[in-house]
Amino acid sequence: MSELPKGPLTREFWEIPETVEDPQWAGRRLVSEATRKVAHKVVVTFAPPDVLDRAAALINEAAALLEGHPAWSVKQAYEGGQLSQSPQQYADRQSIIGRANPFAPPLRLRREGDEVIGEVVFDHAHGGAPGWVHGGLVATIFDQAMGYVLITNGYPCVTASMEVKFEKPTRLHTGLVLRAREVGREGNRVKVHADLWDGEQRLAQSWGEFVQLDAARFRKIALQQKES
Repeated sequence: MSELPKGPLTREFWEIPETVEDPQWAGRRLVSEATRKVAHKVVVTFAPPDVLDRAAALINEAAALLEGHPAWSVKQAYEGGQLSQSPQQYADRQSIIGRANPFAPPLRLRREGDEVIGEVVFDHAHGGAPGWVHGGLVATIFDQAMGYVLITNGYPCVTASMEVKFEKPTRLHTGLVLRAREVGREGNRVKVHADLWDGEQRLAQSWGEFVQLDAARFRKIALQQKES
């Protein structure tokens, strides 16, 4: 396989630091955390209309403050080379693990021996049935963690297929632990298994099959994609 730049297919990209010194990066984390708090509050609040009007005005004011400043997507940074210069900063913008992304729970991942361990707490904005996490989000964190297994094993891959078995409802506002590991390999196909736990109780498990990619092919496909 061709040599990989510092990008989404490499382990270095996903090694996000717990603390950051770059003031712009740290500021983006602060804004994301504040936005995340607002999202969880908005879902459940029955504040009076005047309070909601004021809150909306403040949020719109914050959005206006960000207009007109330099901005580029992860794809644009990949094309322009900025991503290879500061890969972890762009990983920190990802939709599931990024502390600089207000949509992310975020899921924290680490490697322990042959396993990847994930920790996450879902809040009001992630709800499905009353008091429970939406099943699609459970599947999403499985996909993220299983992909991380492969990246940290040195396999640049993309998801080919996944199966999720839900055994118990997944509660909101609860510290959850996810464990994932590689379980097989055939040619360029790699198989991974993962479990989601609430304490000693297993809530769900997943099986995924991933396709190992050539770096040049990945770059060609990525650069062909158009953004609106």
